[in-house]
Amino acid sequence: MRPWDELRDASREQLAVRAAIVVATVVFVLAATAAAGTWVWDPWLMLVPVVLAIAVAVVPHGALPALLLLYLVWQWVGAAQSSGTWALLGAACMLTVHLAAALAASVPPPARLPAGLWRRYLPRLAAVYGAAVLVWGLVALVTAAGSGGVTAMLIGLTAVLAAVLWHYRWSERVGADRTEGR
Repeated sequence: MRPWDELRDASREQLAVRAAIVVATVVFVLAATAAAGTWVWDPWLMLVPVVLAIAVAVVPHGALPALLLLYLVWQWVGAAQSSGTWALLGAACMLTVHLAAALAASVPPPARLPAGLWRRYLPRLAAVYGAAVLVWGLVALVTAAGSGGVTAMLIGLTAVLAAVLWHYRWSERVGADRTEGR
């Protein structure tokens, strides 16, 4: 089936989730521009992510979503270099792109998204965004205290590592509960 046929046959929920990919990317580009503090028209920073987002919305499975997210991270590091409040909006947009692409790829286009998917993914999204806010707050405190730089990076990396380890142990426990029928 061609990608355009998938879009033609897609359910309303699929279309909404795929549109969220593009909208979140556009908001991310605007947040990165605002975080940079200057308005510079650069097609690499403005058009490439939007074109990639449209491609991901058309074909949400495969490597394109990962490529888009890597490009957004590269854009943030290269253009914004900010840990201000714009970073929270940028993080929310990247999480939205990731979640929307995962949801769009998880079910066939004509199908409605099962309620179980929403119950499964929305709490995870809230937990990850909450962790991002926590790490952002820690970095802001360390930077305000004058330590900044390497200390802030180490705190962020430690927090991310702790979150990954916690998630791994939690998912192993949940997986074991499901196989035992609990």
